[in-house]
Amino acid sequence: MPDDIPEPPPRLVRNLAVRAFEIIDGTRTAAQLGPWITPLVARRLERLRAMHEERRRVLGDQRRSVPEAGPAHITRPRPNVAEASVTLHTAVRAYAVPMRLEYLRRRWIATSLTVL
Repeated sequence: MPDDIPEPPPRLVRNLAVRAFEIIDGTRTAAQLGPWITPLVARRLERLRAMHEERRRVLGDQRRSVPEAGPAHITRPRPNVAEASVTLHTAVRAYAVPMRLEYLRRRWIATSLTVL
């Protein structure tokens, strides 16, 4: 790995996973992650939020979940690319959060991210 590209911090990966969950859950806006996600990722998270809100409306479920992040699993297929995953645990279930990070403009940015 080139010396000028640092490893993606596990804390960043865990925080991105939790914040993405919060966006979908409706407790955070995608704009709050602006520097760390691409516009495409922001649009995807907003679409997932809309689907989640519709499901809540239909089922009458207004509960909010508080996720706890497990350890970050990070691989580096290329020097400027990292693939990572985090498992989020709530009182009701667990969620997988896979993501792809690219080192752009001297920082790690999520170019693909979803909550499963």
